[in-house]
Amino acid sequence: MIFQLNQVWGNLISSLVLTSGDNHAAVTAVNASMIPEICGANFLPSADAAEALQRQPYEKIQMLVGIYLACMAAAALIVAIGVDSMKRYDTGRAVSGMGGIEMLMATLKLLVEPNQLMMITIMVFTGLQQAFFGADFTASFVSCAIGTGTVGYVMLTFGIADALGCVVTGYIAKVTGRIPLICGATVIHLCLLATLLLWRPQAHQAYVMFIIAILWGLCDSVWLVQINAFFGILFPGREEAAFSNFRLWESVGYIIAYIISPHLRTSSKTYVLAATMIVGVLFYFIVEFRDKKVKLSDNAKASSKGVDNKAFNVE
Repeated sequence: MIFQLNQVWGNLISSLVLTSGDNHAAVTAVNASMIPEICGANFLPSADAAEALQRQPYEKIQMLVGIYLACMAAAALIVAIGVDSMKRYDTGRAVSGMGGIEMLMATLKLLVEPNQLMMITIMVFTGLQQAFFGADFTASFVSCAIGTGTVGYVMLTFGIADALGCVVTGYIAKVTGRIPLICGATVIHLCLLATLLLWRPQAHQAYVMFIIAILWGLCDSVWLVQINAFFGILFPGREEAAFSNFRLWESVGYIIAYIISPHLRTSSKTYVLAATMIVGVLFYFIVEFRDKKVKLSDNAKASSKGVDNKAFNVE
């Protein structure tokens, strides 16, 4: 939750800076009658960005860079002075002691396991959907139809929903389990993608974008929290390597999204995202089934051994 708050403060700062003063670049340059034709699913960054997205004034960019650099310097200083050394917490407990090379080897070894291989698609999807929302949705819908000044507020809304979702879905999972949450996130995310394909945005429909941001943030919290938690259960004793794999393939999703972003229309990228999610969720359910089957088998063996021991002890 705390990590997700970076989106709240970062986007609040950017919106306040970009909308301050008489900044004509904060509003869309697209004629209102052309917004449904250019923006939304039809948007192609390499062809439409120059017309639809105005360049921000140089002084605004300088101000943003200065604020973010100051935040980075303050964060580094706080960590250096205020955070205790990890060695303090290593005393009296077993630690992995793995160095960078050992961690890399453990991460690569885990890649040959069937469960890990089947989880790759959903890990890539988590990165794809975050990059798509942060780059493609904000450009093709928010900036194009309304203006760059609104992007920060939409992303701020996404960040709040994401942060709250991380807490709330954790409690819900204790009651319902993981699978209903994954099913719910899948259905909602598919509906959101269908909306992006069918909806033709208008300048006066900013509220729709905020609703999409809230729902997308809640879905993102489910993907991040529940898939991370599942990795901890799936690979007991090898959590560090498992989480490293998660971040590795999530980053691959980011890379793929940013590589294809300028060259494909938003509609094409939406189809790619939907296909990746469907395949990833199907493989996830297969892994869940395999894991439950193994646990049932282990429990049956343990029960059988317990019965044998009791029979042996009867005089």
